[in-house]
Amino acid sequence: MVNILERLSLLSKSGGPRNNAASHDRFVVEDLMVALGWLSKPHIVELMMVKYSGHDINTPELLRMLHKRWQREASRYRLDGEQIDDLCILVLAEHLDDRRCSHCKGTGEIMKRSEAGGKLVVCPSCGGNGRYRYSGRMKAQAVGIHKNTWRDRHLDRLYNRMLSSLSAWESYGTRKMRAALK
Repeated sequence: MVNILERLSLLSKSGGPRNNAASHDRFVVEDLMVALGWLSKPHIVELMMVKYSGHDINTPELLRMLHKRWQREASRYRLDGEQIDDLCILVLAEHLDDRRCSHCKGTGEIMKRSEAGGKLVVCPSCGGNGRYRYSGRMKAQAVGIHKNTWRDRHLDRLYNRMLSSLSAWESYGTRKMRAALK
């Protein structure tokens, strides 16, 4: 608990992001400080601190937790410790990236034209989430392997599970924080 209080004092000094009308998922610093007291899962506290405080994503504690969570599975994909660390940084960076998908303009759907007209389908670039996705080449380069090795080892499966878990962590933290602030 002392560690959390120390980190919250850093957050209060940083100013953190503020609420604005266009961003309903942002919390004011005071909200974050109050609500984090009700989150009992340290990995979620760390993720929320990085996301909402604007601190550097290379937070050693969060990266250590991610590494520990995914180490066994990543080693099955023949990744060494350094590559797992690089993968954790990359997944966290993509999760925190605010850019929208350029293909669907952030809607998650595109219009598929046919002779009978058109219909909305899930955007193949972002998988329907509307967020910018890193390319396979960029992911492979960040981990330090060739793009064909990335593809041949099916590392996108692992990467997408890691990305989904971060989204689940954030959703859980957001729900808990909103419940605590009611």
